[in-house]
Amino acid sequence: MSSFREGKLEAKELVAKYSATLEEVGSFDGAGSFSVEVVDALSEKGNYEMAYSVATEAMDKVSNDQAAYFLRMRAAVLAENLNKLDEALKHLNTLISGSIKYMEDKIYLDLGRLQLKTGDTEKAKSSFQHVIDNGKEEEFKKMAKLYLSEL
Repeated sequence: MSSFREGKLEAKELVAKYSATLEEVGSFDGAGSFSVEVVDALSEKGNYEMAYSVATEAMDKVSNDQAAYFLRMRAAVLAENLNKLDEALKHLNTLISGSIKYMEDKIYLDLGRLQLKTGDTEKAKSSFQHVIDNGKEEEFKKMAKLYLSEL
């Protein structure tokens, strides 16, 4: 990782070494945080396609549910940035239906934004309303109200 961050290792080489390491050691608890670190490092240097590929591959392989959750969160953001809106929606819906419940307000807000972008106004309204009715964070509630007021 340090070689990549210092510019001594290309992104493709990092991904190859990452994949080889994951293949060798399998799905150990540290694989999740290792994968998150690789995804973040690739993203920081603008290698979004590779970061997305690593995130989507790793989230189904890591044994730690929380690490898989954070990889899926990153995958949703990367998919949106890559204009893969249907994939981003799929990731967000998987997060919503999962057993781990972190940052639900943000997930529902993002879900509504993407539903709006894809033209699904009714689902967007429902997602924004969910934030307003069930949200805990006032900032997310304000944003949901703003989006609803524009519909």
